[in-house]
Amino acid sequence: MTDDYVTEHDLREHHTHTDGQEIRKTFGIAPFWKLEEQFEDYEHPLPDCIIHTRDGSEWGHPGGTNWLAIGGKGSGKSTLALWLASHLLDVNGETVVWRGAEARSEWLPFKRWTTLYLPAGCAVEAVWRPENAHRGADGEPADLENVVREVKRYHGVVDLLEQLDEHEFAVVYPDPEFRGCNDVMQDSQYVQQPITYQTEEIAGSPEAVTPLVHWWIAFSVARVEGYGGHFDWTSLIFDEIADLLPQSARADETQTYQKLEVMRKVVADSRKYGFSLFGFGQDETNVHEKVRRTFQWRVAMPDDDGNPCKRQNDRAPVGFSSIPMVKNFLKRKDAGFGICWKPNNFTRFVWDDIPDWEEDVDRKLKISLVDDQLHTRGTESNPDAGDSRREEVADD
Repeated sequence: MTDDYVTEHDLREHHTHTDGQEIRKTFGIAPFWKLEEQFEDYEHPLPDCIIHTRDGSEWGHPGGTNWLAIGGKGSGKSTLALWLASHLLDVNGETVVWRGAEARSEWLPFKRWTTLYLPAGCAVEAVWRPENAHRGADGEPADLENVVREVKRYHGVVDLLEQLDEHEFAVVYPDPEFRGCNDVMQDSQYVQQPITYQTEEIAGSPEAVTPLVHWWIAFSVARVEGYGGHFDWTSLIFDEIADLLPQSARADETQTYQKLEVMRKVVADSRKYGFSLFGFGQDETNVHEKVRRTFQWRVAMPDDDGNPCKRQNDRAPVGFSSIPMVKNFLKRKDAGFGICWKPNNFTRFVWDDIPDWEEDVDRKLKISLVDDQLHTRGTESNPDAGDSRREEVADD
């Protein structure tokens, strides 16, 4: 990096004793300003995306950023998401929110620095399960207070935003009661027609019960609208982004398409409000094209396809006018290599391995919200989840 870069950011001296730095040192993650040494052909897209600043004169943008990272199974998406979170914390000192879901616990390497947010009023069942256990297998009860740094309860989407702190790695499980969601949507400039969140108790039919994953749309709207605005920057890291923004969205009884249209506007406006959405998925075409157009950065990871390139006559993705890569750099690469790119340039980079703690190598944590009166349909990844409001998501 240039001396100007180090001088201006210097990992923001007042952040030098934050969780971001401690995480980086614990796992041996290279400081962000040293990453230039690993760039085979240094360009701006990667730092431009990760560095959040009010002054966009150096990096080409003010405010937040959004990326869509695509890679197949085994391409390293979960590790990349953790690596990204460590730098967002370390470089920007911002709030990093990680999507919590019942069947996923890829955040566990950061458990010692995690604030776990659970909806108030819901009993919680936490179980350690063997990594390859079949569905329904018994597990060992987990005491969440001894797993993470702190467990907090929130009483609705606005209360959650008021509790979030700067420099915080927050794993958030959505509220099946959708408290505050209707008020947020009713008052939002992004909502052109009434949108209602409905539990089974008030929905007229099972088809009208709001899927739990839709809670994240109200969360994003509330953040951009300025609720709980005591922090400068917030990044939402969302694995299986197609659950939230499915290409299959329709104007159904749960208003999936209408909510997706709201999310399109939110993502398009997010940078000026200091909000970023970092989406991860296995297939870009599973993410609705309306929202795909608003992601300004793409990340390609090594898998069977590698990265798009001119030599293969690949077409630019929706929202991009061109592909800057001439050849396929990732076709035969192992997990840990990636390309962050925009239509006019790209950054080839590597990310550090972030292993599980020894005690977590062969197990995963399943956190379920338990309430006999709470029922809903499954997510896009698991539409057959039936009468549970629990979120089940396909493994990477």
